[in-house]
Order: sequence, then C-alpha cells, then structure tokens
Amino acid sequence: MNWSKSQGSQSSVSSSSIQYKNGALGIVGHFNCAFSDFNDEYGSGTFLSVGYEDGYAARYSAESGEFIYARNFGSRATDKVHDLVILNDGHEVIGGSFGGRLNFMRPGGEIVGNS
Repeated sequence: MNWSKSQGSQSSVSSSSIQYKNGALGIVGHFNCAFSDFNDEYGSGTFLSVGYEDGYAARYSAESGEFIYARNFGSRATDKVHDLVILNDGHEVIGGSFGGRLNFMRPGGEIVGNS
C-alpha cells in the first residue's frame, strides 16, 4: 500500500476492524460526533451520531486509496460495529451490537432491528 488517509473529530472515533480482499479495503467502527468536515471529499452526507455511539462502515480502493462509500447507522442507545468480513463476491458482512431500534436503509426497502 502506497497511500494513507487520516480522519478525525474532536469527539470519539474508533475503528474496530480492517479487512482487505480483492482490491478493496473495508473499515468499521463506531463514533460519537458529527462528521461534516469531509463533505468536499466524500459528498454532501453528514455522519451524525443519533444516540450515544453509532456504527459506521467505509470502503476504499486498496490500490489508490480512493474513497468508495461510507454508511452510518444507529439508534438512540449505544451501537457499535465490531467486525467485518468481505466476501468473495465483494459484499460485506458486519457484526456488532445495538441497544435500541436500529434502522438500515438499503435499495428496495428498509431493514429494521430491535434490541
């Protein structure tokens, strides 16, 4: 790898798992803050923790470091992403914990989890 990226906040941001597979680099973790400082680089979305801590997943090109996407999710309680696996087909499986009603948005519908 011939690149590096740094991101941060005045509040807590943690990564809990990094996975490399088939040219993709995935990172997951949790945060307790608002991420709006990177709008120029990553688009107009803002990560804003809904509750105490919320989870995130991000993907980069392992070759160039180019940002591919990032998603955040959480409830009004503590929510953390602990682990990540990138499957052979490129999809990701994440594992973690959540303390309240957790909503995941995806094309074609919404997945809702309850604690």
